[in-house]
Amino acid sequence: MRLSFLWIGILTLFASLFFLFLKWESYDVQSNGSIVDMEIIELPENCGFTKGGYFMDVKYKNEVFSKKIPSRFCNEHKPGELIRLRYLEGNKMVLFPEEKIYGDFVAIGIFSVVGIIAIALGIIEKRKRNF
Repeated sequence: MRLSFLWIGILTLFASLFFLFLKWESYDVQSNGSIVDMEIIELPENCGFTKGGYFMDVKYKNEVFSKKIPSRFCNEHKPGELIRLRYLEGNKMVLFPEEKIYGDFVAIGIFSVVGIIAIALGIIEKRKRNF
């Protein structure tokens, strides 16, 4: 079965809307959050030098948050240390103060435009077949 541009475009557009929904909480924290001191309660033993998916747990107001960290972070910090993170009450996500997610929105926007173009090409393709 051959997928037309129309269906590929629709799938791409739905995927971009899904990713937009996932990133919206991050945007809310980045835009409206304040920088607070959080206590590191758990770090991986050794992050190594790879870009693996390492996470730390931090605590603020008796609430625990999980945050993805860069590879060398474990070697520079230890549990019990206070670290500054961007926090917005009511969200389960925290960001580093310098962390920006605008690039993610640019990528989602490009993905959406590709989906719209594919839908347009699919409609043109269907009209050509009907003539």
